[in-house]
Amino acid sequence: QLVENDFRCRVINNFDAELDLIREYDQRCERPIIGISTTFILQWLEVGRITSILREIAPSAILVLGGAFVNDHFLTKGRATFEKYIRKYQLDYIIYSFNSEKDLLQLMRVLRDQAGFHSVNNLAYLDQSARFCTTQDVWNEPVVDYPAKSWSRLYSPENMGNTLQLRTTSGC
Repeated sequence: QLVENDFRCRVINNFDAELDLIREYDQRCERPIIGISTTFILQWLEVGRITSILREIAPSAILVLGGAFVNDHFLTKGRATFEKYIRKYQLDYIIYSFNSEKDLLQLMRVLRDQAGFHSVNNLAYLDQSARFCTTQDVWNEPVVDYPAKSWSRLYSPENMGNTLQLRTTSGC
């Protein structure tokens, strides 16, 4: 949905092997937005390792965490527990919904337009006074009909090499 709504995106398929792409992105953007998917990350310690590296090589980046691990954490422990991880790992936003494409798109619009976060569902963040905030919990239906041009623009050999990881049991 981001590509279809004219947001320029790039997929980093292997975080540790492609740090140079993140450095390049950081140099081109005033304040880059980096999304971290927890589809294949299954512990907070790994989230911490990744965010520590990102803060070192892209200190001004906006870090958005989401994905299956985060959604599972929300379902089993509740959204209030995200405050600890936002502060500990210097995250800017956590989107904790299942099928989070709509929420991520809305967050990107809010960041672009400098609008209020109340319109973004399933979001945890710190406000300007460093108070922990969350928005409304809303179930999202899966988005299953991406236009072919989105796939070809996002998943191309220069973006990803020759692999495409999918977790078909949940909202990838």
